[in-house]
Amino acid sequence: MFPGHDGYKAAALRRWESSGDSGLDAHGGYLVRVESFRGLDIAGLARACLALEGVSPRGVCLHVTAHPKRKVVRLAFRGGAIPSGIAGAQWHAEHQQLAAMLSLRCGAAVQAYSLVSGAFEQVVTYGDGRKVGGERLEYADVELSEEAMLDDEAFARVQRSWPLSHLAHVFGLTRELLISLATLRGLSITLEDEVAVDDLDALLPGAAPHLRMG
Repeated sequence: MFPGHDGYKAAALRRWESSGDSGLDAHGGYLVRVESFRGLDIAGLARACLALEGVSPRGVCLHVTAHPKRKVVRLAFRGGAIPSGIAGAQWHAEHQQLAAMLSLRCGAAVQAYSLVSGAFEQVVTYGDGRKVGGERLEYADVELSEEAMLDDEAFARVQRSWPLSHLAHVFGLTRELLISLATLRGLSITLEDEVAVDDLDALLPGAAPHLRMG
């Protein structure tokens, strides 16, 4: 192992930052696997969650993207009182009401996640409206072997045990694909308006029109 000194920590942080996680330095949101958005009232749910969090919905939208084949959906608040960048990732780490309420509404596990390149990643799981698990990894606390510092494959093996890597495996995705959901164009829902379910289900080709969630 490298000794735990400042030079090592700086080298380790450079390794995290060059690991190809995504084109974003920091982001957060909520992840869930659903077959259809019917019966979920995503906009109404988001408004109710912000009210419980004491956040004004004015100017806020909910950005929705998906991996169509795996039916994995990412939701994240944007605009209005919601900060962006590192502050936005921290905001999502601290505001998880949507994950709790969505897990109750759709009857599935929902993960609230945050990622700040070179700093930390966090995943908190909700089921039936309650927190049922979670893990936060501070990159500065991770010790790497010399092999993992220098070799991409060795580093990838270490990374498999990290919270977002484990979640990606559960979803049947690679870590890179899961994290890249934050970079997709997707659909932005203005919370002051209603949203057509068909527009949301267009993100999930093959969604059953008769399927009702909750």
